[in-house]
Amino acid sequence: MSEGPTTRRLGRARDTPMVLVVSPSVSPPWTNGTSVLVRHLAEAGHDFRYHIMGCRGQVAPAARVIVEPIYGDGRQHALLTQARLAARLLRPDGAALHHFFFAPHPRAVSIARTALTLSRRRSVHTVPSPPADDLDLRRATFADRTVVLTEASAISFRQAGVSRVHVIRPAVPVPAEPADPAASRRRTALWLRGPAWGEEPVFLYPGDLEFSDGARVFLDAAELVLAERPDARFVLACRPKTPRAAHVLSELQRRVARWPLRERVTFVGVAPDFAALLGAVTAVVLPVDTLYAKVDTPLALLNAMALGTPAIVSDIPQLSELAGLGDGVRAVPRSDPESTARSMLALADNPTLRRALGEGARRTVATHFAPRAMAAAYEALYRELIDA
Repeated sequence: MSEGPTTRRLGRARDTPMVLVVSPSVSPPWTNGTSVLVRHLAEAGHDFRYHIMGCRGQVAPAARVIVEPIYGDGRQHALLTQARLAARLLRPDGAALHHFFFAPHPRAVSIARTALTLSRRRSVHTVPSPPADDLDLRRATFADRTVVLTEASAISFRQAGVSRVHVIRPAVPVPAEPADPAASRRRTALWLRGPAWGEEPVFLYPGDLEFSDGARVFLDAAELVLAERPDARFVLACRPKTPRAAHVLSELQRRVARWPLRERVTFVGVAPDFAALLGAVTAVVLPVDTLYAKVDTPLALLNAMALGTPAIVSDIPQLSELAGLGDGVRAVPRSDPESTARSMLALADNPTLRRALGEGARRTVATHFAPRAMAAAYEALYRELIDA
């Protein structure tokens, strides 16, 4: 039996051009940054209808959006999903263009290139996260327009000989009011193991376990901070992305178990209420040496900043670029626990600085990462291709 698209229709115009967005499943629990990015685009879009790829029975996030159940019941059926996706890309549908969201790798690029050659569709490819270092970026480019999320990534593509590359920054909504840290800590206490937090400083690492050195550097810095502030707490909220994550996590847990203040560190995996956690902490800390397998401008950072939580990041190009866009982000040398610890202590010991950086963080997100601005930039690119 064929699976038809589902939507919540509110009188959309039939003559509005349609964009098919090809991406990971745009469906709960919203732990995939690329999927969240697509959702924000579809929600904020104005002049186009969006067909996004999700699961059976899923409610569309906005009036101009149709969810196509390419991912079936949401379980992992890799071969079946690939077959559905290939068939969908070749099916006549009246789409004005196809918009791909994925980090390029040879198999996916080959499927997309073949489908576009056969369908003769106009196309956009958004590269949401840095490709592998050994990937030939020229061979990974297949669409009429390539979009990256940072100027730093655009430079990498241009240096590799890819000239038609555009920068469109990601987006997250900014709440009308900043998070209330005390209320956020009470919400977090509902699911977090251990005693409820009081007014002590709490630092969050929301990065990966298996690709970067971020978790190790975060714990190195935590030991230094605890020597000065034994009341401080540290949380690692890391979604496992490969089987290797379990091995790395076990090593880190064994290391912390030897600490005198081991109860000050909590490993939570996927947080049941991530928004509450972001609003509860003193700062989010991402001292990574690579953003491989993460969105180029990590949405965890942007969501924290939108709530008024400052960020401490390493000085790799994409994150230095974020720090240079406005207030609210402090960049430290990569793989440097001492510098990371100094920045953490500065925030722990200075509520005035913490408040000022939090206010600046909200301004930075509102100015540079607004959903409407992101959608308008993409829709201008769509019109350029359609009118060409």
